[in-house]
Amino acid sequence: MWCIISYSTISIVYILITKLTSKREHSGFLLPDVLFLFYKKGCVVFMAKLTNKQQKFVDEYLIDLNATQAAIRAGYSPISARQIADKNMSKDYIKIAIDKELADRSKRTGINQDRVLQELAKIAFLNPSDVINMRTASVNQDASRDDLSCIASVKIKTSTSEFGDSIEREIKTYDKLKALDLICRHLGMFNDKIKVEGVIPVVIKDDLGETDD
Repeated sequence: MWCIISYSTISIVYILITKLTSKREHSGFLLPDVLFLFYKKGCVVFMAKLTNKQQKFVDEYLIDLNATQAAIRAGYSPISARQIADKNMSKDYIKIAIDKELADRSKRTGINQDRVLQELAKIAFLNPSDVINMRTASVNQDASRDDLSCIASVKIKTSTSEFGDSIEREIKTYDKLKALDLICRHLGMFNDKIKVEGVIPVVIKDDLGETDD
C-alpha cells in the first residue's frame, strides 16, 4: 500500500510519524515501518516496509532476474512459485524496491545500458586492419585501447624442422555478427513474432444430407 503526498506536507507527516513511533511502546499502538522514496517533482511516495520474505524475493530476483526462481529461493512453495512471482511483480511497492536496487547496483558498479551498448559497438564496428597487421599477423603497435579490447585471443606457436624455425600466429577478435545481432535486437530492428492482421473469410458448408463415397 502506498500513496503520494505533496512536498509541503513531508515535514508534517514526518513529525507525526516520529511522535507516533516514540509513543508506540507506551500506547500499544502498532505503527508499521515506513519506507520513504523522495522524488524531484515535489512529491514523495511512502509505503509499508517489505516483509522479510518479500525482501528476500527482491534480493534473489537481482541475481538472475528470474521471478519464479527468486520466489523458490526466497522460501515460497515451488508448486505456487510462478503464481507468487507474478503476484509479487504486480505489486507497485515491490517493483519500486526492485527498480531502486537495480539503480543502486548500476551506480555502484558503473554498469548500465549505455556502457554495455558502447562495448558491443566496439566489437560490431571494428575494422580488423586497425588492430591487426595483415602482413605479419601481429597486433598493430599503434592500435587504440578500444580496438585492443576487441581481441579475444592471441596465439603464437613456434616450431623447428629440418627446414628451419617457423612461427605461427593466430589473432581472434570477438564475434562481430553476434554483437551486431544483440545491438539490432536491443533497437527492436528484428521482429521474431509474426503479426497477422486482416479479415479472414469463413465459409460454412452444409453437407449434412450428403453421404460419403
